[in-house]
Amino acid sequence: MAKIRISKDFKKAYEDAKKNMQKKMRSEVKKEIVSAIQKGISPVSGKGRFANYSISYQGAIKKGYYSRFAKALRPVNLTLSGQMLKSIKDRVTSKGFTIRFSDKKAKYHNEKGAGKSRVVRRMLPVNNEKLSRAILSNIEKIFKDIVKKSFKR
Repeated sequence: MAKIRISKDFKKAYEDAKKNMQKKMRSEVKKEIVSAIQKGISPVSGKGRFANYSISYQGAIKKGYYSRFAKALRPVNLTLSGQMLKSIKDRVTSKGFTIRFSDKKAKYHNEKGAGKSRVVRRMLPVNNEKLSRAILSNIEKIFKDIVKKSFKR
Protein backbone atom coordinates (compact mmCIF):
# COMPACT_ATOMS: atom_id res chain seq x y z
CA MET A 1 0.00 0.00 0.00
CA ALA A 2 1.41 3.39 -0.97
CA LYS A 3 1.57 6.13 1.63
CA ILE A 4 1.75 9.83 1.04
CA ARG A 5 3.27 12.22 3.50
CA ILE A 6 2.30 15.83 3.39
CA SER A 7 5.16 18.07 4.31
CA LYS A 8 4.89 21.00 6.67
CA ASP A 9 5.59 23.32 3.74
CA PHE A 10 2.57 22.00 1.87
CA LYS A 11 0.35 22.32 4.94
CA LYS A 12 1.56 25.89 5.49
CA ALA A 13 0.99 26.76 1.83
CA TYR A 14 -2.50 25.28 2.03
CA GLU A 15 -3.38 27.23 5.19
CA ASP A 16 -1.95 30.45 3.72
CA ALA A 17 -3.93 29.94 0.53
CA LYS A 18 -7.11 29.31 2.48
CA LYS A 19 -6.68 32.42 4.64
CA ASN A 20 -5.62 34.68 1.76
CA MET A 21 -8.36 33.40 -0.46
CA GLN A 22 -11.11 34.11 2.02
CA LYS A 23 -9.82 37.60 2.77
CA LYS A 24 -9.30 38.47 -0.91
CA MET A 25 -12.59 36.90 -1.98
CA ARG A 26 -14.61 38.90 0.56
CA SER A 27 -12.94 42.11 -0.55
CA GLU A 28 -13.25 41.44 -4.28
CA VAL A 29 -16.84 40.21 -4.17
CA LYS A 30 -17.88 43.39 -2.34
CA LYS A 31 -16.04 45.52 -4.92
CA GLU A 32 -17.71 43.66 -7.79
CA ILE A 33 -21.18 44.06 -6.28
CA VAL A 34 -20.77 47.80 -5.64
CA SER A 35 -19.21 48.34 -9.07
CA ALA A 36 -22.16 46.68 -10.83
CA ILE A 37 -24.67 48.71 -8.80
CA GLN A 38 -22.86 51.96 -9.61
CA LYS A 39 -23.14 51.09 -13.31
CA GLY A 40 -26.90 50.64 -12.89
CA ILE A 41 -26.76 46.86 -13.27
CA SER A 42 -28.04 44.36 -10.75
CA PRO A 43 -25.32 41.99 -9.55
CA VAL A 44 -28.00 39.29 -9.38
CA SER A 45 -28.24 36.82 -12.26
CA GLY A 46 -31.08 37.51 -14.68
CA LYS A 47 -32.02 40.94 -13.30
CA GLY A 48 -30.15 43.18 -15.78
CA ARG A 49 -30.40 46.97 -15.59
CA PHE A 50 -32.25 48.58 -12.72
CA ALA A 51 -35.74 49.93 -13.44
CA ASN A 52 -35.99 53.65 -14.19
CA TYR A 53 -36.55 56.12 -11.38
CA SER A 54 -40.18 57.15 -10.84
CA ILE A 55 -41.51 60.10 -12.84
CA SER A 56 -41.65 62.30 -9.72
CA TYR A 57 -38.05 61.43 -8.74
CA GLN A 58 -36.89 62.12 -12.31
CA GLY A 59 -38.63 65.50 -12.12
CA ALA A 60 -36.85 66.32 -8.86
CA ILE A 61 -33.51 65.40 -10.42
CA LYS A 62 -34.24 67.58 -13.47
CA LYS A 63 -35.20 70.53 -11.24
CA GLY A 64 -31.85 70.23 -9.49
CA TYR A 65 -33.00 69.09 -6.05
CA TYR A 66 -30.14 66.58 -5.99
CA SER A 67 -27.52 68.70 -7.76
CA ARG A 68 -25.22 68.68 -4.71
CA PHE A 69 -25.00 64.90 -5.18
CA ALA A 70 -24.44 65.16 -8.95
CA LYS A 71 -27.50 62.92 -9.39
CA ALA A 72 -28.35 61.91 -12.97
CA LEU A 73 -31.33 60.15 -14.54
CA ARG A 74 -29.12 57.35 -15.89
CA PRO A 75 -27.70 55.08 -14.81
CA VAL A 76 -30.08 54.19 -12.00
CA ASN A 77 -27.20 53.47 -9.64
CA LEU A 78 -28.82 53.70 -6.19
CA THR A 79 -26.20 56.26 -5.23
CA LEU A 80 -27.23 59.54 -3.70
CA SER A 81 -24.79 60.23 -0.88
CA GLY A 82 -22.99 56.90 -1.24
CA GLN A 83 -23.80 55.97 2.36
CA MET A 84 -25.88 52.91 1.48
CA LEU A 85 -23.26 51.38 -0.83
CA LYS A 86 -20.50 52.09 1.70
CA SER A 87 -22.47 50.08 4.25
CA ILE A 88 -21.62 46.77 2.53
CA LYS A 89 -20.32 44.33 5.14
CA ASP A 90 -19.02 40.78 5.18
CA ARG A 91 -18.86 38.14 7.88
CA VAL A 92 -17.00 34.86 8.01
CA THR A 93 -19.23 31.84 8.65
CA SER A 94 -18.58 28.13 9.02
CA LYS A 95 -19.51 27.64 5.34
CA GLY A 96 -17.59 30.61 3.93
CA PHE A 97 -18.80 34.18 4.25
CA THR A 98 -21.92 36.31 3.92
CA ILE A 99 -22.32 39.78 2.47
CA ARG A 100 -24.98 42.30 3.42
CA PHE A 101 -25.72 46.01 3.49
CA SER A 102 -26.12 47.46 6.97
CA ASP A 103 -27.96 50.60 5.79
CA LYS A 104 -31.72 50.24 6.30
CA LYS A 105 -32.49 51.70 2.85
CA ALA A 106 -30.84 48.67 1.26
CA LYS A 107 -33.59 46.37 2.51
CA TYR A 108 -36.20 48.51 0.76
CA HIS A 109 -34.33 48.55 -2.53
CA ASN A 110 -33.48 44.85 -2.40
CA GLU A 111 -36.62 43.26 -0.94
CA LYS A 112 -39.55 45.49 -0.01
CA GLY A 113 -39.44 47.96 -2.87
CA ALA A 114 -38.52 51.63 -2.78
CA GLY A 115 -40.73 54.67 -3.28
CA LYS A 116 -44.48 54.88 -3.71
CA SER A 117 -44.47 52.24 -6.45
CA ARG A 118 -42.37 49.83 -4.35
CA VAL A 119 -39.86 49.10 -7.12
CA VAL A 120 -37.47 46.31 -6.16
CA ARG A 121 -33.94 46.76 -7.45
CA ARG A 122 -32.09 43.62 -6.45
CA MET A 123 -28.65 44.41 -4.98
CA LEU A 124 -27.97 41.00 -3.44
CA PRO A 125 -29.36 37.55 -4.21
CA VAL A 126 -32.19 36.25 -2.02
CA ASN A 127 -33.55 32.73 -1.66
CA ASN A 128 -32.26 30.65 -4.61
CA GLU A 129 -30.92 33.54 -6.68
CA LYS A 130 -27.24 33.72 -7.64
CA LEU A 131 -24.75 36.42 -8.47
CA SER A 132 -24.39 37.27 -12.15
CA ARG A 133 -22.19 35.18 -14.43
CA ALA A 134 -19.71 38.04 -14.80
CA ILE A 135 -19.20 38.31 -11.06
CA LEU A 136 -19.01 34.54 -10.59
CA SER A 137 -16.39 34.20 -13.34
CA ASN A 138 -14.31 36.94 -11.73
CA ILE A 139 -14.56 35.15 -8.38
CA GLU A 140 -13.32 31.97 -10.09
CA LYS A 141 -10.38 33.87 -11.60
CA ILE A 142 -9.45 35.35 -8.20
CA PHE A 143 -9.67 31.90 -6.63
CA LYS A 144 -7.34 30.39 -9.23
CA ASP A 145 -4.83 33.27 -8.90
CA ILE A 146 -4.67 32.93 -5.11
CA VAL A 147 -4.16 29.16 -5.24
CA LYS A 148 -1.47 29.54 -7.91
CA LYS A 149 0.39 32.20 -5.90
CA SER A 150 0.18 30.21 -2.66
CA PHE A 151 1.83 27.14 -4.18
CA LYS A 152 4.54 28.96 -6.16
CA ARG A 153 6.67 29.58 -3.11
